[in-house]
Amino acid sequence: SSSPVFYARADGNIGIGTSTPAYGLDVYNSFHVAGTSTFDGNIVFGGSTSTPVYRLSNVATPATSTDVATKGYVDSALASGSGVPSGYMILGTTSTPPSGYSMANGGAPLAALEITNYGTWTTKTPSGIAVAPAGSAVLNGLIYVVYDSAEMASYNPAIDTWDTGLASTTIINHTMGTNAVITLNNNIYVFAYNPSAQGSTIYSYIYNTTTNTWSTGASVTLARYFVITSLSATVLNGSAYIAYGYTNSNTGVDGTASYYYSGTSFTSLSLCGTSLAPTTPYVVGMAGMGMSLAILAYTSLGDTSVICQVSGSTSTGSSAAGRALTNNTFSAVTSVANTFPYVIDTSTDEISGGGSTVASKPAPPSGFSSQNAAAAYYNGYIYYIGNGVGSGAFNYAYSDPLYYLFQKN
Repeated sequence: SSSPVFYARADGNIGIGTSTPAYGLDVYNSFHVAGTSTFDGNIVFGGSTSTPVYRLSNVATPATSTDVATKGYVDSALASGSGVPSGYMILGTTSTPPSGYSMANGGAPLAALEITNYGTWTTKTPSGIAVAPAGSAVLNGLIYVVYDSAEMASYNPAIDTWDTGLASTTIINHTMGTNAVITLNNNIYVFAYNPSAQGSTIYSYIYNTTTNTWSTGASVTLARYFVITSLSATVLNGSAYIAYGYTNSNTGVDGTASYYYSGTSFTSLSLCGTSLAPTTPYVVGMAGMGMSLAILAYTSLGDTSVICQVSGSTSTGSSAAGRALTNNTFSAVTSVANTFPYVIDTSTDEISGGGSTVASKPAPPSGFSSQNAAAAYYNGYIYYIGNGVGSGAFNYAYSDPLYYLFQKN
């Protein structure tokens, strides 16, 4: 004989699968409801009515730790920060604080987060110029690139197009510096040098983007026997700085030195009295960082960098060691939001940057094909521009997500 599965007790409780129902409807099995059901009371999951594990009640405004909440309530609570204790912090990807939060860290983005392999490379249109660039500078939404042949071209990142019909300058018997193209006084400045044993000279050339014309600027000649081996330039707080490596052809003593450039003259600058290396140094990049300059160089003994605070033509404070570098093959340096230097390393196909240690980023789509390339930062992207013709042509754009810190009020 079969056992009954449905029980109705005198107290009104009905049991399915149980002969001792404790509730109005007590089901000891799974059940299925095909239509819409209405519940005027609470729904309890696990435990008992008095001590539930979860309780489906007050879903719009949950009142206890066991109440289930709607997605709308959770979204609203997260946006207002009501579930975060005062003083605690969260990270965001925009610079606008959520409701209930205030901007922390002075509003500066946390570009120094040492997170590897999280940036994105995008392939852009090459220039079509069949030589490597010497440097680049940004002005009025355009990236101006000066090539080793003294040709000038401009790249429009907004529409990914080039204008290669700009006027060229003739830099006869002079060597253009590495990454020695800057924007100053609403013009493009290019620095070059002649490696003469009688005393090298640093020259400046000025390109007027409005008139598409070049002019020769100020120059400075080193003492006899000081032969420049490399030169780079950058702008910090409206002032231009030039750093160079040299060797003394008479004494064999090597070192680095620098100048403050006003736009019309050169002033010697000690950069906290620091010389980067004991052997012939090759300065390949500079970057402005807040109130400090970062200078990067390599020598036969390895790579090095130094950071020095400056104000106008005066260095202030003492120098500090910069990031550790490797491989003697970085080819371009740029500054991101005037905060951190980013270094292109052609031996490992990586871009490094953010903070005091190297954070390795992903390689670009086809790897780097040239050590001579230009880097520029514009509108959240680092543009890395090389030879513009043939299989080795490239123009890449790299973006790193910036994180902002917000504190709960």
